[in-house]
Amino acid sequence: MRRIVIVSAIAGFFALVLYTTNGCGGSYQPQPVYPSVAIRGQVLDAVTSQPVADAELRAVQDGRTYRAQAVAGAYSLDGPHAGDLLITITAPGYETQTMGATVVKGYNEFDFRLRRHVQ
Repeated sequence: MRRIVIVSAIAGFFALVLYTTNGCGGSYQPQPVYPSVAIRGQVLDAVTSQPVADAELRAVQDGRTYRAQAVAGAYSLDGPHAGDLLITITAPGYETQTMGATVVKGYNEFDFRLRRHVQ
C-alpha cells in the first residue's frame, strides 16, 4: 500500500511538472534570439596613420542606435545583432565618414581612416 502511495505521488508530481512546463494550456510566443555580435577596430588619421583622439562611432540598425567612443584610436561596440547596419564616425577636426556594413555573429573588425578638414 505504501508503494502505491509513493508511486501515485511521483506520477502526480511529473504530471504537474509537464503541465506547467507546457504552458498550462496558454500560448507561447517565442522572442527572436539574435546572435552575439562584437564590432572592434581602430580610427586612424588617413595621412599619418596615427590614432584619432575623441572619435565617436555610431551604428544604426533597425532604427536602434549604438554608440562607442574611441580611446587612443581603438573602439569596441557590442549590442547589434547579425545583419546590416550603418556606421558613422565623427571626430573634431576630421571629416565625417559613413559606411554601410554587414556584421556576422562573433567578432567583426572595421578600421577607419579619417581625413582632416580642409580650411
